[in-house]
Parts: sequence; structure tokens; C-alpha cells
Amino acid sequence: MKLNFIFKYLLSLYLSVFYCFPSFSSPGRNCTTNLSRSSPQLNQTPQSGRNPSGNHGNNHWLYDHENRGGHLISRHISKSDDELRNRANIERKVSVSSFHSFESADKFVSTIISQNQSDINLWKANVSDQQSFVIQLKRGITESGNTLVSSGKIYNDRHGRIENAYNAKVVLLKDNRMREGYKILTGYPVN
Repeated sequence: MKLNFIFKYLLSLYLSVFYCFPSFSSPGRNCTTNLSRSSPQLNQTPQSGRNPSGNHGNNHWLYDHENRGGHLISRHISKSDDELRNRANIERKVSVSSFHSFESADKFVSTIISQNQSDINLWKANVSDQQSFVIQLKRGITESGNTLVSSGKIYNDRHGRIENAYNAKVVLLKDNRMREGYKILTGYPVN
């Protein structure tokens, strides 16, 4: 079981770097590889599609970023408790997390980008060597009655348990090939 997981994980890394990463891909190649059994295929149409920066006309905006070398979808959406534990063990991470669903990731990432748009614009305009930018929700997302919405779940190796997460982080990298001027390298639930 563990060797099977390790093989799948190493295969997903290989595919994400050598098949999907733009600088290694053939021109015009469409990355349609399913990187893990529980993640959606990269060419699959998501159920909802937000438009955080106002320049996407379709429902594929998170997939656009994944196809440019990001890994939010392949590593941080709809992962089982066992997948989180195994990943923490293999990568020797203290904690790993997963959004509940594609829709949850879409909602939280869109909100983070919207809440931080002015800071993102300043970062993009800065000509310094700071290529990455980490942003987080300024306030949690609430439903009616001011109940916080869970973004996903976190496995904490120190405590050995899975717990609900109510916030999220997004890591951006400058990328002039993207319409926004950046790509989403990753995003994941946090507390």
C-alpha cells in the first residue's frame, strides 16, 4: 500500500514537471494528465468559475494556473485523510491540507485574490527580485448567521489528527505569460 502511494506520488511529480510544466512541454501540448486518482483531470470543466481578476471569460481559470506549473488542484483538493497522512509522512511535513472540493478551493482562492487585489497590483508593479507573494484571507468567509465556512481540512503530524480549517493561503509567482501577470503556484487551507 505504502509503495503504491509512493509510486503514484513520484509519478505525479514527474508528470507535473516533465509533461505539464511549460518550459519542458512541446509547444501547443495540452496537459490533460490526471495527476492523482482523487483530483479532477486538468481539462475537466469545473462546476463553478469565479472571475477574481476580471479577465477570465470561462470556467477554467484555476486550470489555467495548474497548466502553467501550479499544483493547487493536484495536491490540495479532495484529498482523503489517508492521503494527507501519507503525504506528511513521505514529504516529512508537519502539516498538510486539502480543500473539501474544487468549489471550496475556487471560493476561497477567489476571495483571497479579491481581498488582496491592491497588494497584488503593488507586488506586480515592483521590479525587485521578489518573484513570489504569499497572501491569506484577511477575514474568514461566513454564511448566514455569521457561521464560519470551513475551507478544508489539515493533518497535523505533531498531534496526529485531522482538523477543520477556516482560512487559506495562496502563493503567487510572477509570470508574464499569464493574463494576470502571475500564476497561482499553490493554495491550501490553514488555520
